Amino acid sequence: MRGLTELVRSFKVMPELLVEEFVDELEEAARPVALAGQAKAPTTMSGMGKPSESNRAWSAMRVGIAKRNPAHVWVAPQLRRGHRKQSRTQKDKFAERMQSRALDPALKENEAKVVERIEDLLDRIGRKEGF
Repeated sequence: MRGLTELVRSFKVMPELLVEEFVDELEEAARPVALAGQAKAPTTMSGMGKPSESNRAWSAMRVGIAKRNPAHVWVAPQLRRGHRKQSRTQKDKFAERMQSRALDPALKENEAKVVERIEDLLDRIGRKEGF
């Protein structure tokens, strides 16, 4: 979304509770993308097998917020990095495939929901703070 970074900068002069509400809501807005990416990963990543207890559900996703800039929200696999014996190139290729085959389509499918949720948040904050 355009202008989100500028908005976050302006929150530095606002009460901390308001900023926390904003960050929490951004994280929740990203959840549909994480869930859709998690559902797409097993069907679009060949050779990985279906997630199970034995392989620790490699397709499970997590949502996070960048500490330095709360306007940066990310979705990534819950498991970090691959096996230590995997080369950086193998890990990078996996990440690129996960991004292009599961996460990008998930974002595209849920973009309207994410935008609507953030717009609702901004409207709610605006009314609460008298903007």
